[in-house]
Amino acid sequence: MVLSGTLREFILADVCQLLAQQKITGKLILNNGRSEGCIVFKNGLIVSAEKNDEKLNLKLFNYLTKFKKLSPNKITDFFSSYEADIHKLSLDIVSHGIIPREIMYSYSEALIEDIVCSLFLWHTGSYRFSSLRNVDHLIPLNISFPVENIVMEAMRRIDEWHRMVANISYETTFVKAQKNPNETITPPDPVTDTTNHIYYLIDGVSPVFEIINDSSLSEYKVFEALNTLLLSKSILPLSDKYSRTVHAAIQQKEKNKKPLTLQIISSILITVAIISVIILFAWFLRNTTHSYLQFTNPRFLSNLDIFFSSNPVG
Repeated sequence: MVLSGTLREFILADVCQLLAQQKITGKLILNNGRSEGCIVFKNGLIVSAEKNDEKLNLKLFNYLTKFKKLSPNKITDFFSSYEADIHKLSLDIVSHGIIPREIMYSYSEALIEDIVCSLFLWHTGSYRFSSLRNVDHLIPLNISFPVENIVMEAMRRIDEWHRMVANISYETTFVKAQKNPNETITPPDPVTDTTNHIYYLIDGVSPVFEIINDSSLSEYKVFEALNTLLLSKSILPLSDKYSRTVHAAIQQKEKNKKPLTLQIISSILITVAIISVIILFAWFLRNTTHSYLQFTNPRFLSNLDIFFSSNPVG
């Protein structure tokens, strides 16, 4: 089936409903000029989705390394062995006991739903559908959504999203209004305790976009949690002027680290060079002294006289 067009001509909801009615399998690829995303269909059901900056494997990587504290190198090796087989990756994460099945399922389900719903915010751009015979390798734990459920949820979220971004921008930096006596030393689980997890990440320095990039949560979940905390007055936004000052100071600090690193490296190299010169000089002095002592040794001189008397020159 060939299907393509622009989102000005057909809204995404209509395109998805058409694919659901046809009960076909494949990828709906979207591009808004700045980013690309796709929704995966199997027999007319939505089974997976991703965007340039939001993919299940990337968010899972953050979850395992930053929350579960597993070795990034080991997780990288583990993930790379599956290439693009998200289905097998999700099954093996569960079978190895890395994440319980119910957590893995709810996490994957929520992330896919968040990504699909966020694509409904795209009102400009293009779409094209690519039919595929099999998409099972793209489906984590056999998750699926009826299109009508996603469309209804997306419509609800559009209004909510506009309300949230009216108070929260990607550059906003938040501070905690007061110390929470119930705050734990370790971060709460981002899957089962999302709001408190985001509260834990508030440091008065990191803007919203950094929290999104570094977290294992979707953009929507981060904004939703921040909005909840903001409405409950648990956090306060810094003024734009102060935020810019903080960010500028951090950037300057990062820049200053580079020359300092170069200075340290230079100092080490100079020290090594000096030590090498000292060692070479000591070696030269030792050999010179040894030769001199041999030459001035009476026994050596006596042997030298015997040699010349036995071998007269000329």
